[in-house]
Amino acid sequence: MSYKTPRRLLMAVANFLFSFISLQTIQAQRTHVQILDSQTQLPVQFLSITIEDPLKIKKPFIISIDSGQWSPNYKNTIIAEVHCLGYGPQKDTIKVNQSKTIFLKSDPLFVNEVVITGQYNAVSADKSIYSIKVINHQQIKDNAANTLSNLLSGETNYRITQDASLGANITLQGISGENVKVLIDGVPISGRQNGFVDLNQILLSNVDHVEIIEGPLSVIYGSNALAGAINIITKDNNPLSKKRWMGQINSYMESVGIYNFDGNITYKAHHSSFSINSGRYFFGGYRSVDTTRSQPWKPKQQYFANADYKYSNAKNLFRLSTGIFKEELRNRGDTFNYVYAFDEFYYTTRLNIHSDYTYKTSAKSNLQFTSAYSYYSKDKVTKQIDFTDLSSVVIKDSTKQDTTVFNDWLGRLTYTSTNYKSLHFQTGIDYNNEAVNGHRTTGKKSIYEDALFLTFTFHPESKLSFQGGFRLISNARYSAPIVYSSHLKYSPSPFLNFRVSYGTGFRSPSLKELYLNFVDINHDVHGNDSLKAESSKNLNFSTSYIFKNERLKASINFAAFYNKFHDKIDFLYDFYSPGRAVYYNIPEENFITRGLEFNGGLVLKSGLSFNGGYYFLQRSQIPESTKFYHGNDFTFSVKYPIPVVNIRLSSIYKYTDAWFENSIKRDNINNVVQTFPMKMNGYSTMNIVLQKSFFKEHLEVSAGVKNIFNVKSVFSSGSSSNPHNGGTNTESLVGWGRSMFVGLKYNIL
Repeated sequence: MSYKTPRRLLMAVANFLFSFISLQTIQAQRTHVQILDSQTQLPVQFLSITIEDPLKIKKPFIISIDSGQWSPNYKNTIIAEVHCLGYGPQKDTIKVNQSKTIFLKSDPLFVNEVVITGQYNAVSADKSIYSIKVINHQQIKDNAANTLSNLLSGETNYRITQDASLGANITLQGISGENVKVLIDGVPISGRQNGFVDLNQILLSNVDHVEIIEGPLSVIYGSNALAGAINIITKDNNPLSKKRWMGQINSYMESVGIYNFDGNITYKAHHSSFSINSGRYFFGGYRSVDTTRSQPWKPKQQYFANADYKYSNAKNLFRLSTGIFKEELRNRGDTFNYVYAFDEFYYTTRLNIHSDYTYKTSAKSNLQFTSAYSYYSKDKVTKQIDFTDLSSVVIKDSTKQDTTVFNDWLGRLTYTSTNYKSLHFQTGIDYNNEAVNGHRTTGKKSIYEDALFLTFTFHPESKLSFQGGFRLISNARYSAPIVYSSHLKYSPSPFLNFRVSYGTGFRSPSLKELYLNFVDINHDVHGNDSLKAESSKNLNFSTSYIFKNERLKASINFAAFYNKFHDKIDFLYDFYSPGRAVYYNIPEENFITRGLEFNGGLVLKSGLSFNGGYYFLQRSQIPESTKFYHGNDFTFSVKYPIPVVNIRLSSIYKYTDAWFENSIKRDNINNVVQTFPMKMNGYSTMNIVLQKSFFKEHLEVSAGVKNIFNVKSVFSSGSSSNPHNGGTNTESLVGWGRSMFVGLKYNIL
């Protein structure tokens, strides 16, 4: 008995071990396929795979997977052809119980950007019901762009207006300022100087790509989205990456006196990732003739730091990000008897905290909550600089000092459902509160806006899509109409798309438009607390066609738009004092913009590409609504990766046509008696950029020439294009002339 028991026990243990080992062997022999980027060795996401039977007994069928890890469960050998946007297709044979790696190679003929702005889920740009322009990461490098202003200045339909102190403003479809919504990862940027976000303060150090939708998006994004939305998408930490640590160091130097340095590092573990990005940008200021201390282009230095945490699993996605930005801009004054001078220092601080939580209630629906807080402060400090000992003393005169502080809160809750094949919808509520405190806004002021919105998309067939939506708004000061929009997309083939949209918009005056009083040596801008809210109507049409074969890809895009504003808020300039402006409502529906845009591109298999664009705009902003000013912009670019020396060459040209504003003459009792046009002449710019990588792409080098035509300023009759330069006939700043640059990027991990 004692002999049999141990024997039976040993037999049981042996059977268990045999079964366990067999199970592990079976599991180890399960078919497993990983699909990687051939260049980065990282898993590729959002794939479609065509499955074929080698014996041709069964018909081919298509499956989709979200990640680059795939465990097919088939009893026989299959042939799989993998497709992904931006990559060439790859076909391979997969046997049962085989482990295989499929490498996808990027191919310029297959690039089609994935977009998220205004979408229920991430989709390719050609599938979106909106006409979305994407500026991808490669295009950012082709432009050697460090700020959003650098990036957009060479694009068709986007006009950048520079103010040496207040920064850069953008115009979309002839509409600018408060009507352009600028977002970072879907969260609005606060702190608009003189009614616009300074694009020079939006740095591209941690930006993956930029998505732009032209036309009103008030149903989705509320106020400030009548002209369109610019959504800056930061780099996403890929949780599928096998690398636990990743890091990068960047530097950039330009002959005009720009010295930038930044870096980032990312750590990944299980379902989490954490990244930090920080840096310093420095500009020494510029003047074409070295005769005085004062410089038209003011010297400034910028410091920034961003931290991002992300957690994801099958049901949950959480992201928390925070960023701080500080800028010091110095306006040097002229000397007095070579002994002392008065310098103005402008200190800007931005703090942003943003959290997102998404819960998948089912495979095709989710609940998302977004919250954000933005702090913005602008301090003006005037100091007397003593040149005998280089000491400085703060001037105690209260008119020489100023502090303005903005606090913005955002809360947004949305529910998205794509459960039904032909009907998708999204509904939600959001809350926005803006508060300001400062001498220039006459103390503390605040305004809030609540809204309920609903959008739905109907797909009666695969070729046709319709989206409708409305927004109910409750504003603290103004009664708001129901804002609505409708979009129609028809795709008779995968290569041809037609889109038509009609929408309305509403915007209440901002706190600065209501209460701002900004007066110094260069500025004389006044708010108007009697302003009315503005509303708009917009009609857009676009069509796109793509021709593609194994040797080339050609694309043609055409768009037309029409905007009409009621009580449009704008600047009214003084003819006798062009630096003076006051906010006012353009009467009735006299502000109209309309235009056409044409873009075409050709990409060859070798990577050589040509792109050209033409933009025609007509704009009216005076009571005689039949009086339209018009402009024509042109862009052309050539990009070519030279394989012999592994260098990528980019050449980008743009002609920006003349621009018109209106000034007024007043009588002795301050009534408007006559309106006059003010014209800013057109100009051309061109950049050439060379890029090359070394040490298996650990080191990337870029160098080139910017502003080849050496444009610095252009003649303006009546005034400049903004109220920040005096004189009836003057020069408007455009650039600081021709400059050379070099940039270095090193992947340290």
